[in-house]
Amino acid sequence: MSAVPESEEATLGPFLSNPRQAWIVLFGSFCIIWSTYGMLASNGVFLEIWAADQLSIYPQDQLTWINAVHVFITLFLGGLAGIIFDRYGLRALMSLGSILYLAGFFLLAQCREYWHFMMCYGVAAGIGCALLSTVAMAIIPHWFTRRSGLANGVMMMGGSTGGVMFPQIIRILYENLGWSSCIRILSSILAVLIAIGNICIRARTTKRIKVEIDFRAFIGPKVAYVLLGIALFDFVLFGALGLLPTYSAYLGYGTSTGYNIVTAMNASSGVGRLVSGLFADKAGPFNVMIMIMIFSLCSAVAFWIPPLQNVYVLYIFAVAFGFGTGSVLSLEPTCIGRLCEVRQIGQFVGMSYVPVSFVTLFSVPIGGKVLTSFGATGFAAFFTAILFLSTLSFIVARLAILGYQWKWLVKV
Repeated sequence: MSAVPESEEATLGPFLSNPRQAWIVLFGSFCIIWSTYGMLASNGVFLEIWAADQLSIYPQDQLTWINAVHVFITLFLGGLAGIIFDRYGLRALMSLGSILYLAGFFLLAQCREYWHFMMCYGVAAGIGCALLSTVAMAIIPHWFTRRSGLANGVMMMGGSTGGVMFPQIIRILYENLGWSSCIRILSSILAVLIAIGNICIRARTTKRIKVEIDFRAFIGPKVAYVLLGIALFDFVLFGALGLLPTYSAYLGYGTSTGYNIVTAMNASSGVGRLVSGLFADKAGPFNVMIMIMIFSLCSAVAFWIPPLQNVYVLYIFAVAFGFGTGSVLSLEPTCIGRLCEVRQIGQFVGMSYVPVSFVTLFSVPIGGKVLTSFGATGFAAFFTAILFLSTLSFIVARLAILGYQWKWLVKV
């Protein structure tokens, strides 16, 4: 399956006509994902702080809605952002996204009431995250038409880099300087990363291509099974990762353990994002996706569902599951991109995450309810069952792509 038809090459220009600029663009996307998805991977830390400090009077399940709204808006608005990207380019999206995202974070330092946090982090930062991350993801196929798997892996490593750094930065700053100073310094770091992204990311061509919204492209079993698999996996990812510090505290471990577990998961996630990208270019993204999903499922059954006897087992699970989640996140846009033309990649990737956003909206609140109602084992078993259904969806998607004829040694 060719990544770019000849007509696409004619429109976008010869492949990597400016290789240096392509890698500069990739670095810019890396920095944007570092500042957006890196914080997204760390938002469980915010939940722990709010529950113990400013919003301690609110029940845990109510606090989870702040993070849930942030994730929902990030994914839901990706559809609109993708259409704007394809039709009008990236500059307006980058500018507006940067302003909203940084304004939301800087104002977060002054927040005291529940609705303050909802508006600043949930809504403003959520909209900014949607606009910035959509551009960072959608621009890659325009520059890397034949090594998109590797490029996506490098780009998505930004999320792991942030996921490793930000929890520890937040912990150190919060414990020593308090909430307001912590957020101001954190926001300044985000501002530097976003500034680099704005400088480095460039459109490959200034020619505007009129792209019609073709909703028929979203009709069919291949797209349906892929989106179902992504939706179910992201439900597990945001539900489990968003509650990991809370889950750790529920098991009786200290706050520092929760921070370290998130860091360990995000560190191994970075390895998964890069490795999966390399193998996807050689073996095909769907083949690698299925193998990684099976690995993640086995790690959950082996290390997560059984009652945890000591904290080291939790670390083993975090590393194994982090490798799997990082790989899947890196492969998601690559798999979606194989179902459309490059000139439609912005709207197609963005619109694909619209139905996914509604599923993830309820992932953290439902996960919190399951944890308090059924305990740690029930929590793990519930998300493992969802992970199994996600794996099954990707297997059926591969089968549909091959015309419902299972072939083992085919690059898909």
